[in-house]
Amino acid sequence: MLYALDQRTGTIRWRFDTIAKAWTHPSAGGGGSWFTPSLASDGHLYVGISNPDPWGGSAKLPNGGMYPGPVLYTDALVVLDARTGKLLWYDQVTKHDVRDYDLSLSPILVGDDVYSAGKAGRVVAWNRTSGKRLWATAVGTHLHDLGPLPKLPVRVCPGLWGGVLTPMAYARGRLFVPVVQRCMAESAIHIARLEPLTNAQGVVVALSARKGQKLWSRTLGSPPTGCATVANDVVLVPTYDGHVDALETATGKVLWRVRERAGIIGCPAVAGNLLLVGAGAPYPVRGGDVREIIAYGLPEGRS
Repeated sequence: MLYALDQRTGTIRWRFDTIAKAWTHPSAGGGGSWFTPSLASDGHLYVGISNPDPWGGSAKLPNGGMYPGPVLYTDALVVLDARTGKLLWYDQVTKHDVRDYDLSLSPILVGDDVYSAGKAGRVVAWNRTSGKRLWATAVGTHLHDLGPLPKLPVRVCPGLWGGVLTPMAYARGRLFVPVVQRCMAESAIHIARLEPLTNAQGVVVALSARKGQKLWSRTLGSPPTGCATVANDVVLVPTYDGHVDALETATGKVLWRVRERAGIIGCPAVAGNLLLVGAGAPYPVRGGDVREIIAYGLPEGRS
């Protein structure tokens, strides 16, 4: 459910049910929203919706049998009138999701276009006026990621907590996409083995915002579990093992790299020439239980 509240009184102005029809099974659920919606100057609100649940299955109800059909508006970009909550248009990226492929990120609005992505590992662009899909580009590794799953386990990429897990960034006609390279053994019934996130890898991909083609990619030693952030022609990408990589936006060249005393699962922030990084995830453990904010002074210009 999405709610609009009066900012002065807290009164509910409208609500929008992100599940269009009642669940057919009492154990079904899901379809919420993870990240902050994006509001355009024309009053249109863009929201990414998460997956249906339980997204695996059972011997009697395999492949998401508890929620038959496409289950609108799960895994969809939903566009509402922010004043009234009226649905303007939507596009469902994954129909009948059986792999936990939320379209969870905050949409990025640039001119007449809107961009979003999620755990399916696909970046999608739409025209904001017509709702027409302009392009869709797969990023990272993809294997057995479409359609129903077999009874016996197969390796699925992206697996659970993989794909585009955290927000992208945009600058000068480019999208910068942090991708968690995490595969998983899955079947029509359940996950065969839950592998730790520390075993995953990562990559940053730069895409042309106009056509969606890949411009460059940079491999990371750990999954990027924090947002990509752009400042001064540098894209900053934090990783689960506590690194922050600073890459040149035009080429992906590594400009500098630092490592914190704890893992990072949050978004770095830039204010002027100051970079703020929060670290506190339990991986890696160096020097005990560390939770801290680190401030770095950034030089003027690109370097």
